[in-house]
Amino acid sequence: MLRRRHSKTASNNLSAALLGENRKHRDRSQIIASVLRACKSGAFKTHVMYKATLSVDQTNEILPYLEQRGLLERKSYQEGKGKKSAHKTVYFTTAKGFEFMTLQEKEEELLSLAEAAGS
Repeated sequence: MLRRRHSKTASNNLSAALLGENRKHRDRSQIIASVLRACKSGAFKTHVMYKATLSVDQTNEILPYLEQRGLLERKSYQEGKGKKSAHKTVYFTTAKGFEFMTLQEKEEELLSLAEAAGS
């Protein structure tokens, strides 16, 4: 009986694909747009982190940055009563943030058209 060996190269390529290592680096406007998309209908900080694929440090840097520029709005509320109460913060994309996302999407579209024309 012949056994097919799993090559290390195939395994490494799969790992790289799963981990996103073959993914192109995002520029700042793409990262901002991904955060704004994550907050369209409200998101906790951890959800922003996961949806926008950011580290804790990146998230802690970009949320106040976007808030100061009027692209995000932070709303805080108290959940529960007594000892089980918790302070929750939710981030929402503002009208200015939606405008930024629209412009960024147009930019991406134009860049992809220019790349296709150059190929």
